[in-house]
Amino acid sequence: MSLKLDVLDKNILQELERDSSQPLHILAQKIQRSKQFISYRIKRMEDTGFITGYTAMIDVFSLGYSLFRVYIDLQHMQEKEKHNFAEAMKKNPNIISIILVREQWDLGLFILTKNIKEFREFWDTILDKYRKNIRNHKVFIYAPVYHYEKSFLPKSIREEKILGYGENSSLKADVKLLFEYAANVRIPLLLLAKKIKRAPITVKKQLAQLKKEKIILGHLLEINPSVLAYHYYIVELTLENINRREFFNTCKKIPEIYGINRIIGGADEEIVCMVESKQHLLKIIDQLKEKFPELKDDKYMEFHPFYSKGIVPL
Repeated sequence: MSLKLDVLDKNILQELERDSSQPLHILAQKIQRSKQFISYRIKRMEDTGFITGYTAMIDVFSLGYSLFRVYIDLQHMQEKEKHNFAEAMKKNPNIISIILVREQWDLGLFILTKNIKEFREFWDTILDKYRKNIRNHKVFIYAPVYHYEKSFLPKSIREEKILGYGENSSLKADVKLLFEYAANVRIPLLLLAKKIKRAPITVKKQLAQLKKEKIILGHLLEINPSVLAYHYYIVELTLENINRREFFNTCKKIPEIYGINRIIGGADEEIVCMVESKQHLLKIIDQLKEKFPELKDDKYMEFHPFYSKGIVPL
């Protein structure tokens, strides 16, 4: 099914991008259309595969977790076997997201653990089972992640959310509730309470407290840009003698850039973009280099989301 977005679709998307948990009646008031109209438009975008999820951004760092990404280059596998490998990874509770990558790697795993020791044990388990199929891999540690709203409307004001600079929380968070909610923030309260076997009033109070304590940082919209012939790219950058705050402010003004990752194990920063083509991406990189001549781009790669539990924006 093909999809063409009109200005009303884009308004709905921008509101969901700002807060994907907003109920239909609130969206209807903001867009000035009926609930039935809003529901129909959202369902149409879901049915075409453009809207793929409604997730929560969780400050897992303040709960004592560490976030890793492992790129993997597979060997001795046909495409179907690679797909089966990715499907098998979905079953591991430590893996919160998977992306399929073009160019040098086959896929990237986003892994959540309590500490380095737990990550080492996790990775040893993967290697023990799949060592003959893993030609190469590379490990990155995230700290922190900057997320900006994707721009569906021209000159939309974009809020910045930062994952990884919060202080360690003294709140004893219900991790089961957090992770279940993060996977689908539009889940009805009664169904969420039933799934985690808690009283609805308890769930409601806990969610309110988690938002107040900024454990839940925001509610994100997940989309498949390929439905509209758009593409996701990660660009690894080296910042030499560049003011980071000025660089971040510049990126925030470029609507195609919706994320900056500070990482250990690779380049200084990564920018995450949604663009029409590789040529479009190269123009953005040139635009940044014109303002920051000392900026070096190490490499860029196209990726496609394969699986997500929410928690961290892709």
